[in-house]
Amino acid sequence: MFVNRDAELKFLNAALTESHLAPAQLILLYGRRRVGKTVLARHWAEQASLPTLYWAAEREPAPLQRRKFFARLLGAPPAQAATFESWADLWQAAANFVGDRRQIMILDEITHAADSDPAFLSALQHAWDQHFKHSRVVMLLSGSHVHTMETLLARGSPLFGRFTGQWHLQPLEFAALRQFLPRWQADQRVAAYAIVGGIPAYLERLNARASLADNIRDVILAPGSMFVAEPELLLYDEVHEPRVYRAVLQAIGLGAHTVDEIANAALIGKAHLSAYLGRLQELRLVERRLPATIPPNKRPASRLGRYHLTDPFLRFYFRFVARNRSDGGEIRQ
Repeated sequence: MFVNRDAELKFLNAALTESHLAPAQLILLYGRRRVGKTVLARHWAEQASLPTLYWAAEREPAPLQRRKFFARLLGAPPAQAATFESWADLWQAAANFVGDRRQIMILDEITHAADSDPAFLSALQHAWDQHFKHSRVVMLLSGSHVHTMETLLARGSPLFGRFTGQWHLQPLEFAALRQFLPRWQADQRVAAYAIVGGIPAYLERLNARASLADNIRDVILAPGSMFVAEPELLLYDEVHEPRVYRAVLQAIGLGAHTVDEIANAALIGKAHLSAYLGRLQELRLVERRLPATIPPNKRPASRLGRYHLTDPFLRFYFRFVARNRSDGGEIRQ
């Protein structure tokens, strides 16, 4: 279901208008997992009615990534596509293939490509400067690792200064729940929003014909459901010590908000805890709140900070679900 992305589509459509000073566009689209980046990008491309390449980088060796990319560009099976020794060689071939044709190129989950070959971004920068900048290509780079994607905008990134637009895709607002759950009363939709937030992939899984209580029992807490596995998937995709981070999140979810309380609940030394909390803040999973009376210049060093979970589903999960899971992963009734 595609719901309520009018502002985002207006932004993306602007990249296709003739009013731009240069026809070539390099756009950054990023946001947390399951927020709807891929659905938005593909929906936009379908409406544009232009030749479109969609390629999603996977966790695999760079040569295989390059081969699959070129196969997508050709519209051929990977086995029939050429292999390339480097990303520079691939970008040269891609630029020659596209030529002066108006083309949309969607490169999804690009952090996987950068992880497989650190030369990916610098090669793309050279290709943009030498070839694509002077073409009619609209290139959209997308990714789920929010902090990593934001570093692409920073000075020192190979792509710094090249982007013609960027959009941090946010969860849907509460009003959008009416389209997912049209039969529910307002109080039930409020409760659903408190549990799963505005993440489209979560909302699509809910059964609009059943009650909220039935959805919690039969959908959210069902053995093997996406919801039960989601916190672990979020962490394993982002950090190197997921078990430690999970302990920190669970401590906060159960009511530990100061550094001392979290350290005691998670059994982590305070000297190491600050690094874990910092990383969780980078991932937008945790936020540090301070009293409004503290002056701005004293906020960074203040000891009055309180840490809270920012994601509605993680708050629900670590408050009610995690502590009732058995070692085998089942939910204790």
